[in-house]
Amino acid sequence: MQSNLSEEMENNDPLIEKDENIIATGQFPFTNREQILNNITDSFLTINNDLEIIFVNNSLTKLISKPSIELIGKKIADVLPEFYKKISNIISDFTLHHTGGNMEDIFPFYEKWLKITSFPGEDYLDIIIKDTTPDEKFQNLLSELKNALKENSRLEGIINKSPLAVVLIDTNNRIVWANTAFSKISHYTLEESLGRSLSELVYGSETNSQTIKMIQEAVQKRESIRVEVVNYSKTGRKYWLDLRMEPVFNNNELSGYLAFKNDITQKKSDELAIKERNETISKVSFITSHELRHEFSKIMMLINESENPENSYNEIKILFDLLKEPANHINSIISKINDNLKHDPTHLIHHINPSVEEICLIEDDKLTNYINSKMIKKITPSIPVKIYESIDSALETIRVQPTIRRLILLDLNMPRKSGWEFLDACTSLNSASHVVMLTSSIDPRDVEKSKKYSIVEDYICKPLTIGIFQEFAKKYCSS
Repeated sequence: MQSNLSEEMENNDPLIEKDENIIATGQFPFTNREQILNNITDSFLTINNDLEIIFVNNSLTKLISKPSIELIGKKIADVLPEFYKKISNIISDFTLHHTGGNMEDIFPFYEKWLKITSFPGEDYLDIIIKDTTPDEKFQNLLSELKNALKENSRLEGIINKSPLAVVLIDTNNRIVWANTAFSKISHYTLEESLGRSLSELVYGSETNSQTIKMIQEAVQKRESIRVEVVNYSKTGRKYWLDLRMEPVFNNNELSGYLAFKNDITQKKSDELAIKERNETISKVSFITSHELRHEFSKIMMLINESENPENSYNEIKILFDLLKEPANHINSIISKINDNLKHDPTHLIHHINPSVEEICLIEDDKLTNYINSKMIKKITPSIPVKIYESIDSALETIRVQPTIRRLILLDLNMPRKSGWEFLDACTSLNSASHVVMLTSSIDPRDVEKSKKYSIVEDYICKPLTIGIFQEFAKKYCSS
């Protein structure tokens, strides 16, 4: 008469005690032990710490319709992939904690209900598989399950093509399935994820503890929840998720959770950039609307007074002397604006080759060109200064002589073509030019856009002052 192994294990039959030689030889050293295992109704297999099958009994080979020669020495995941996935939680407990586990469920690929019991040894795991199929129960459910599996295979295919990460979690908060989008964002394969919790896989130092608490409370209450949370990939990359978790019920019993994860990292980055830009706009707006307007009003009063025909020469001279104070104050205000719009942690350019051969002014305003060129020539008399009042003329010169090391002071708002069009064309020419934006625009969006051009070294609001250009001359002009 055949015996029942699970009963023998429960009764601690000494014939079923584990032997270390199983691992060393891959065979059972005692003939009576092997005979016992091969003459029981329960299926039995043993795997080692590398998850390789080192023993199977006759009942197991009948259950799976494979001879032992195709199983011994092979990874259980390779030769019994469906069975491996089904008992993934038991395997995970063994590999992570060296503990055993139990489960009972329908195994549709064997068309049976099976009870799984496992017992860990020092460096192996015995797995006992008992057929608990109730004929009346099984036959009723099997046809329904087969139809469900057909639909699920279609559904799984659809979910795997979705850009939204989807994870199925059991009542013990362990992952039982995840789609390919989850693997892409987390860098964990499905095999690496099975049996592990989300907190174990993807939480990190910047994952908000209050958000974690909210998720845990929702799970305890069996409620839906939607939060934004920081996760970490296997490689340590931080990313933001819009996480939605929905409880899954089967006959009013909680069977797990579905977690839907949408990567919103770019959205959060954009929100931060917008916040910083708005703060900059607020600062600049205050400066321009209060400080600059106050000084400008004083200048207008002095100009209006200077137009009085009754003023003597000395009185006009006094008025012009008085203009210096608000003008200097405006200059300091412009410096303050530049500090808020600065292109880099350093205020001035820092990548330019010190041996600048030519300084170019690309500006359509004649007065600005006259004043700036005169100031530049006085500070760096040995370096030629060239003026271009159109984008096309400047580009043509660079095309003809691309190797000349130029320092270009570029205005954004030019007639016919803008400074942006110059940057696009100049970048494609691979010239030796370096550009400093010299513009009246204080729009932070222009500052951010200028950073995308590798040839742009800095962004400065007009006017160009003696102090700023003297710093240029000290650092980048040999004269």
